[in-house]
Amino acid sequence: MTSDVRKHVGHYIVLAFILAFGLFLFSWFNYDLLLQRLVLLAVGLAYIFWGLVHHMLTDKVTTKIVLEYALVAIIGFVIINALLLGR
Repeated sequence: MTSDVRKHVGHYIVLAFILAFGLFLFSWFNYDLLLQRLVLLAVGLAYIFWGLVHHMLTDKVTTKIVLEYALVAIIGFVIINALLLGR
């Protein structure tokens, strides 16, 4: 895994930027629950897209990998959305 990160450091910088920018927007729109949900959705979709592109570039795309990225994004969305409803 460490060698993969070193080999594709640019890919992971893009992922870190996506997640950091999503966190920034999420906190920026703390006054509007709908906008926060839209930010969560956009970050989840961007995460899935990043995963697909990353694995296409490394020739490792499989159905299992696509499902894994989709499920992680969905679980993250559901958990954070549930926390938003409780505030």
